[in-house]
Amino acid sequence: PKRVGVIRYSGLWSASNDAKHLAKLEAALTAAKLSWTGDALYARYDAPFMPWFMRRNEIWLQLGEAQ
Repeated sequence: PKRVGVIRYSGLWSASNDAKHLAKLEAALTAAKLSWTGDALYARYDAPFMPWFMRRNEIWLQLGEAQ
């Protein structure tokens, strides 16, 4: 088991969209005084032919040890 910080969003899979939401997640974790380790994991749950506004995406960051 592990703890992760997650942001959920809809939209297209693009580097700019992913980077925007990753920055939001990092800012929220920093504001909550939580640290993370490693690279982000991208979870994309829908097929590419799903309309962009119906796609469900998540970005996960593994949280560091509890302080």
